[in-house]
Amino acid sequence: MNFLEIFSQLTQVLSVPSLGLNWIDILIIGIILLYSIEGFGLGFIRATLDLLSFLMSFILALTFYSSVASLLVRFLS
Repeated sequence: MNFLEIFSQLTQVLSVPSLGLNWIDILIIGIILLYSIEGFGLGFIRATLDLLSFLMSFILALTFYSSVASLLVRFLS
């Protein structure tokens, strides 16, 4: 089995067609649930800041990954 076949099977398993959800929706719901449960222990303000810092780091990683990857390839290969 190659990667595409495994990925295709995984997305079929994780999809919930009766609800109109795909694997990205389930991932987002999982992240929100994780931060909601964590919020009970941390408190609302601290948990909200934690979630915002996660979202900002994710956005920055998506924005700058190609620049960092090209630097790593240039200096480490």
